[in-house]
Amino acid sequence: MALSAIKPLYFPVVHPERDIPYEALQQLTAGLVSDPQDISIPAVDLLARLIQSGPSREESVAITLISGVGNMNGQFAFSLARAPEEMRLSQTETFGPFKAPEMDRLWDSIKAELGGFDADGLIRLAYQAWDNRYIVRNSGAAHRFALWWRLQRYVDLATDHPTQVTHLPARVSPYSLDVYAMEFLTSMGRVLFCQHDDSLAFVFKHVSAADNRFAYLTPRDGAGQVDRRRPAMIVLPQMCSSGGIDSLPMMDLHRWADHLFDLGRYLAERSSTYRL
Repeated sequence: MALSAIKPLYFPVVHPERDIPYEALQQLTAGLVSDPQDISIPAVDLLARLIQSGPSREESVAITLISGVGNMNGQFAFSLARAPEEMRLSQTETFGPFKAPEMDRLWDSIKAELGGFDADGLIRLAYQAWDNRYIVRNSGAAHRFALWWRLQRYVDLATDHPTQVTHLPARVSPYSLDVYAMEFLTSMGRVLFCQHDDSLAFVFKHVSAADNRFAYLTPRDGAGQVDRRRPAMIVLPQMCSSGGIDSLPMMDLHRWADHLFDLGRYLAERSSTYRL
């Protein structure tokens, strides 16, 4: 069976609103190795260290650069502008109208319940160096923080309204991309993710035996069984490489896979579009 006869199905590796990117990528790369022989695949070795963490630092962070809140219930963990749509306050509790006293009360409740502040009163943030985005590391009150965040961007500076907050004192834990892994993703190999297909696994087993630039990793759980909750990974050589498989030209092979989640393309787009 030729690869061109199989239609790989899309798997949403990093959802643009629901997922916190650095956490989703950590989970993805932590579970890459499904069989012992996978360790010898260059892409596996590199991607296992794709996300690098650095020492925390104190920083004054513009609230416009805070994009998400960890441990948020609902669909908008990485989209603070939409998260308030899911606010559910009890009938006995209100934070309006939002004049100075009410805004102060909202902020006090956030500090008491968010779980995102350290002993020095600094808000704890994760920082994604590739797209200059900050994420609140919290354990509660995420929607209240999202509401406060949104109101700060449209606060009325009249006398009876609160002073606009533009920056927050923070303790920041940075996350960056390994340069060697990114070099592989942008110039050597193309790493894509799809729903597992036994037919794909079968074809790639023979293709990779003839050319180790190709690979297919079946997602497996701790017991070695196929885990369809996780994506399968496809590795293709970049277009600069020559050759073809099953009479399928390399260009057509890449077109065949173009609708899948491409890790290198995703990170390159985030880096070029959002990095300030």
